[in-house]
Amino acid sequence: MLPLLRIDFFLRKSVGGGCPRYPSAKFTDAYIWSFFRPLCYYENTNQIPIEKVESVLRCIYNDVVNNGASGNRVKYILSAVLFSLRFRTNGRAFLVEGSEIRNQMEDLIQNQLPQIPYPPAMFDAQRDDCLNDFVVRFSKK
Repeated sequence: MLPLLRIDFFLRKSVGGGCPRYPSAKFTDAYIWSFFRPLCYYENTNQIPIEKVESVLRCIYNDVVNNGASGNRVKYILSAVLFSLRFRTNGRAFLVEGSEIRNQMEDLIQNQLPQIPYPPAMFDAQRDDCLNDFVVRFSKK
């Protein structure tokens, strides 16, 4: 399964518990994008072992804590957390309230990442909150 191969590669190339910098740091955004994009489009990607997905999210968390995030990377990270919630389908326990990984994701979204507006095409009307708030709301459902 192609998404599983991408996740294995992501984890193998992760540096110091953070995101991959292979072949250089300028590719880190592409690794985050390649993690969430299949989750967005393909239903069967939610069959990947949850432990691997949690490991990717921990790498992202550690990377942001140690290196920060800006620009498109913030949007990619929020999308990674949002689309990873598909792992809750079929009764699977994922980002369970009170778990360490859930607490890390909430800290990441609310405190570590800058608050960013919704992408212009996401809603047809202006909203008072931001994309970070939207992701937190979904993670709490």
